[in-house]
Amino acid sequence: MGVVIPRVVTEVSASGAQVIDGSLKFDSSSSQYLTRTPGSAGNRTVFTWSGWVKRVSEPDQHIWRATSDGSNYSEIYFNTDGTLNTQNVVSGSANSRLVTTQLFRDFSSWYHIVLSSNGSTSLKFYVNGTEITNLSTNTVGSSDWQLNNTVSHTLGSSAGSSYASICLSNVYLIDGLTLGPGYFGYTDPLTNTWRPRKKVKQGAPTVNNGTTWSDYITAGSTTRSGFPASNLFNGTLTDSGAMATTDSVDGTYIEFDFSSMGGIPFQTIEYSYEKNGQNNMILTFNHVSQDYTTNYSYNSFNWRTVTGIEPGRLFNIKVDKNGDSGASYFAGLKIDGVVMLDSTTTNLDYGTNGFYLPMDGNTPIGKDQSGKGNDWTPVNFGGSNIIPKATGALPILNTVNGGTSATVGVRTDSNYSDLVLALPLVGNADDVSNQINSGSTTKTITANGNAAASSVAANFYGGSYYFDGSGDYLSVPDNADFNFGTGDSTIEMWVYPTLISGTAENLITRGTSGYSGFIMSVTNFLDSTDGGSSWNVNITFDNPLVVNVWQHVAVCRSGSTWTVYINGVENGSSTVDANAVVSSAQTLTIGQRTGQTDFKGYLSDIHIYKGVAKYTENFIPASTNPDILPDTPSGVAYGSQLTKVTDGAVGFDGSGDYLNTTTSSADFTFGTGDFTVECWAYTNVQSGEDGIFQISTNSGGLNVA
Repeated sequence: MGVVIPRVVTEVSASGAQVIDGSLKFDSSSSQYLTRTPGSAGNRTVFTWSGWVKRVSEPDQHIWRATSDGSNYSEIYFNTDGTLNTQNVVSGSANSRLVTTQLFRDFSSWYHIVLSSNGSTSLKFYVNGTEITNLSTNTVGSSDWQLNNTVSHTLGSSAGSSYASICLSNVYLIDGLTLGPGYFGYTDPLTNTWRPRKKVKQGAPTVNNGTTWSDYITAGSTTRSGFPASNLFNGTLTDSGAMATTDSVDGTYIEFDFSSMGGIPFQTIEYSYEKNGQNNMILTFNHVSQDYTTNYSYNSFNWRTVTGIEPGRLFNIKVDKNGDSGASYFAGLKIDGVVMLDSTTTNLDYGTNGFYLPMDGNTPIGKDQSGKGNDWTPVNFGGSNIIPKATGALPILNTVNGGTSATVGVRTDSNYSDLVLALPLVGNADDVSNQINSGSTTKTITANGNAAASSVAANFYGGSYYFDGSGDYLSVPDNADFNFGTGDSTIEMWVYPTLISGTAENLITRGTSGYSGFIMSVTNFLDSTDGGSSWNVNITFDNPLVVNVWQHVAVCRSGSTWTVYINGVENGSSTVDANAVVSSAQTLTIGQRTGQTDFKGYLSDIHIYKGVAKYTENFIPASTNPDILPDTPSGVAYGSQLTKVTDGAVGFDGSGDYLNTTTSSADFTFGTGDFTVECWAYTNVQSGEDGIFQISTNSGGLNVA
C-alpha cells in the first residue's frame, strides 16, 4: 500500500492500536514483585505468555517464574550475558529450554516478548513481532510446565528472591491456546516499528471462523490421490494426514485464492511441510517465494515463518511443481499462531488461569482485567500513580509540582460531608476538616513529647510529622464525631515507619486501656463493639508494613465488615456483627496507646470519616514517587492527554487494495430517495475507469477504492 503524506491509516493501526498510559517499575533494591498461586491447574503444555519489558540494570532479571520446588520450576529471564532464556526444569534438568544468541542489552528500549508453547510440537520466542530462530539451545520436551500449576507464580522475581529491576506493561497469559504476536501487537506502517494492540478480548474470533478453507482451492489445482486439499486444514502433522503434490514430473500445481472473501487478515503466517529432494518446486504466499531448500524427512514436519510480505491480508498461496519429480507434503498453516482448521470456530478464551494485567496506572496493578478474576498480590509496592491518575489516597491540601508542594486551599473530597478529621501534618498539626466539611468542628490537636513537623521524609507537600518512638504522640480530646455507632466509617493515613520491632507499634488509637475503642498499628487493626473481654474485630494484615518507605493504610467499615487496605490493595477483613462501636468518652491518640509500643517514623494526611466506607474495592493510591512510570512501549505517557490525530489518508496501490464493511447494512440501501457520497481523493496514476467506491450485495456492503 502506497504511503500518503502525512500519515497512512491502515486497517490494523486504525482499529487495533493502543496508546499505553504507563508501566510498572520493579525496583530490586525494594524486593518488589507480584505473586499468585492458582487454585486449580490449567493447561500446562499449551499456553501463550506475552508482555512488554524494559530492562533497567545488567544483572540476572527474572521476568516470571512458577515454582514447585528448587528442582521443578518454569521461568523466563534475561541472563547476565544479555541472552533471553526460558526453561521448564523437571527433577533438576531442563526438559524444555530456549536460549537466544541475540543479546538484549539496550536499556533504553522496550521489548515485546511472546512465549508460545504447543506441547511437544513447538516452543517459540517472539520479540517485537519476529520469531527468534537463532538459538544456542533449542530443546522442546513433553513434560508439563509448572506454569498453570497450583504452585507459586511470581512476576519480577525468582520465587520471591533474586528480584528484577525492570518495567512491565500489558502482561497476558492465555491458558490453553497457542497464539502468535499478532494478537498483542502490530507493525506501525508509518514508522515500521512494533506497537501494542488494544486489549485481547475474551471470546474474540481467531482465524477459524467456521470457514471451510479447502473450498478456496482453484480450478486446475491437482493434488496427489488420497492427499486432498482438506488435509492441509485438518490439524494432523503426519504424512498420511497431509495434503500432497503429485508424484510425477509434470506442470501441475496447487493454488488457493482467498480474494473473493477479501483475503485473510494476518500479522504472521507459518507453514509446515516435508520434502525429499524436490529443489525446483516454487512455494509462494501473495506471489512472494519462500524458502523451500531445507529437506525434512518422513513425518518430520517443522513450522517455518513466511517472510518477505508485509502484515495485512493473505490472498494467494501456490505450490508449483516446476518440473520436479516426487511429492511434497504440506501438513498445516498458521495465522497469528493459530492452526487453520476447516469448518471450525475457535474463539479466544483466556482459560482457567489466563489473565491480563495492563500495569498502566488505570487499574490496580494486580487486578486481572481479562474477566477471569485471576488477580495478583503486589509485594512491597502498591502500584501508586501520579495524583491526576490516582483513584484514592489523595492529599488533603491542594498541591503543585506533582504534589511535592502545598498551595492555597484544600482539595475537593467527594466524601466531604462525612469527613470529621483531616490532618495534613505539614508544618503544623492543625485539623482542616472544617474547611472541607462545614458541618465538622475543628478539633484541637496537642503535640506531646518531641512530635514535630519535619522535612526529612515527605510523600506530599515536602514535609510530614516525625515521632521518635519514645513518648511522642498527638492527642485529640473526646468528640462525638468519633462515636461511629453502627454506621460505616473510614480511617486512613500515609505512614513511613523507621522501626518495626514486632510489638505492633501503634499508629492511631481511641481509648487508653482494656478492650475499648480501636487500635490501628503497623501490623493489625483491633476494634471493640461490646466493651467485653476481647476484641470483636481482630485483623492481622496479610502483608504488614515495612520500614523506610511511604505506605497508605485504610480501614473501612461497611455494614458488619471491616476491611484493611494497604497501598490500595485489600489486606485482610473481618465480619462480626452490626453492633455499635463502644462510644464512652475516650481520647483519640496518634502515635501511641498507653502502656504499649510507640510508633517511630513519619505520618501524613490522616483522614477520619464517619458515615461512609470510602473504599469498597482495590484502588490506585496517589504518590509523588509513583510505581507507575510514564515510560511506555507507546513512547508517550498518559494517552488521555493527547490530541487525537485527525489528519492523514488511506493509501491504495491499485493492486487489490480496498476497504470494505464486510457485512451488508440497510444504511446502504438508498432506494429511490436522495443520497450523498463524498470524499477527498488524490490520484497519482489514472488508467481507464478507476473505481473509488461501490455498493454491492455481492460484496457484502460498502467497498472503498
